[in-house]
Amino acid sequence: APTLGMKRYVQSHTIQNPVLNAAAQQPRGITEMYDGITEVWWDSPEALAASLQTPEAQEANRILSEDEARFVDLENSAIFFTVEHTIFDF
Repeated sequence: APTLGMKRYVQSHTIQNPVLNAAAQQPRGITEMYDGITEVWWDSPEALAASLQTPEAQEANRILSEDEARFVDLENSAIFFTVEHTIFDF
């Protein structure tokens, strides 16, 4: 993680609750479930871009990608970058 400049790494696994899953999926017409999501945090997009410039980070990214390919259905997954916008904070 430090080699890639990561600030935070979070895995969120789906809850195996048929009642909750049906209540969320059926009204939206969703039939397929993901096993979970992974969040990786950096200080900024610029920090991420800068961290990927080192040979050590490029090698770490290669190893990470190979590892993910063993347990992630990459063909049916999405990878994207976001900016957080808080709508509610109670």
